[in-house]
Amino acid sequence: MPKPRTRWQAAPHEPLQKLSENLWWVRGPIPGISFNRCMTVARLADARLVIWSPITLDEPSMAELEGWGTPAFLIAPSALHRLDVAPYKARYPAVRVLCPRGARKAVAELTPVDGLLEDFPADPQVSF
Repeated sequence: MPKPRTRWQAAPHEPLQKLSENLWWVRGPIPGISFNRCMTVARLADARLVIWSPITLDEPSMAELEGWGTPAFLIAPSALHRLDVAPYKARYPAVRVLCPRGARKAVAELTPVDGLLEDFPADPQVSF
């Protein structure tokens, strides 16, 4: 398993794909492993963004993402999906880091965890 990043370093990735008006997706290889990882970004009703399983993107892609909305929630869906959690929290200090109860300890080794998935606020466009 690759070592989690501590600073922003763009990971290899494909172009952002706009799946719908409020849902984007990007895929990239996992360093040293023969399969890909995927990041999903959903836009809340107030234009804030939920980033599920973060991948550090290149600056043009990040500019596009930031133009679409403000990152507000960073979801690490498991202990295995935390490779780029710390760089995102450093880049966006106000982002709230959420994860499942079983991943909390592993995610907290890299960055403070603000809550669990069940702490995600109600939104008419995004739910878990």
